[in-house]
Amino acid sequence: MQREDWLLLFLAAPARTGNRARSLEPLRIMKGLFLMSQRGQGPLKDLYTFKPYDYGPFTSEIYSDLDSLASSGLVAQEAVGGRSWRMYRPTIDGIERAADLAAQLDPSEEQTIGEAYAFVTSRGFLRLLRDIYVEYPTYAVNTVVQDAAPKS
Repeated sequence: MQREDWLLLFLAAPARTGNRARSLEPLRIMKGLFLMSQRGQGPLKDLYTFKPYDYGPFTSEIYSDLDSLASSGLVAQEAVGGRSWRMYRPTIDGIERAADLAAQLDPSEEQTIGEAYAFVTSRGFLRLLRDIYVEYPTYAVNTVVQDAAPKS
């Protein structure tokens, strides 16, 4: 599987459990893929190389992969009024492709993806950052969100 495949599997995770895939902003996608790389085994460990940045774990590679998935018609990009970033959601073709890919997954990989998705979508912005920073404090060193930074 390619790195983009794992990203698509993450975005389409709810569809594999009968739920509607929702649009996600880059921050949640970034944190979800980070959690997959930290908590997963095998190929999940080496998907992306993250570094501490303004909002915690960051890699620019996710943006190029999202663009590639959008160019392939597997992910839709949605403009957000007044913002420089976009929201992303899997298309019908993307959900079908993810279902085909999911057939190749080990149950532990499916679980890691589902848990990462649930984690990032069940928290508000500040709580998500705080929870990431508590578990992975080295990624909080460059944060611009002081309300989320761990207290020394």
